[in-house]
Amino acid sequence: MTKQRILLVRIGAYGDCIIITPLIRYLKESGNEVYLFTSAESGVFIFQNNPYVDKIIPYEKDTVSIDKLGELLEETKKAYECNKIIDMCESIECVLALFPTQPQYMFPKYERKVLCDKNYYDYSFEVAGYPEIKGQGRGELFFSPEEKMEMDSFFYKFRKMFIVLWGLSGSGRNKTYPATPVVQMDLLNKYPDLLIITVGDYACRLLESIKHPRFVPMSGEWTMRQSMLACR
Repeated sequence: MTKQRILLVRIGAYGDCIIITPLIRYLKESGNEVYLFTSAESGVFIFQNNPYVDKIIPYEKDTVSIDKLGELLEETKKAYECNKIIDMCESIECVLALFPTQPQYMFPKYERKVLCDKNYYDYSFEVAGYPEIKGQGRGELFFSPEEKMEMDSFFYKFRKMFIVLWGLSGSGRNKTYPATPVVQMDLLNKYPDLLIITVGDYACRLLESIKHPRFVPMSGEWTMRQSMLACR
């Protein structure tokens, strides 16, 4: 691979950004500079502190219309003196991760399996132009010592408990489980050493309806990055 300054583009949600982290590592370890054009709302949180990223270029949502995005990327490439663009936008969503509004979402299972049963990480390398790279599927997040210390301090007081970190929803309505409060209360009543911590955005507070001494609602309190660190 010729060493280059690459403008890697990934405007997407948190999971979409995590999926390209093995690609970022590969590009950097191959001797390239990696300039990352990503969403200010989610990408910056995911790629913060990543040692394989040389520069993060935040993109504010709807700065330009979708038909003008290509022009903006070319301007950015020129401004930062990048050799080429690798555009990973919509590399997974609508292709492998179908939306309920897509006709393919209602295909029979065997047809959806043929279309979508692929390793997301391997597919990302394929879209980026490196189809020969396989088995690099391990998403990476990098946290500062201060972030780790703060989270360790939070969990220390619960060190004798069996802790369940419960993500209440995702970016789509189909990622929300409406019976969550009922199941949570059943679990808390059944297991006396169980502690449930719920995470999500501010809207997820609607699902934090139970009252229990071993139930800790953190939706809207923690950022997505803090919630991911809590998984550690």
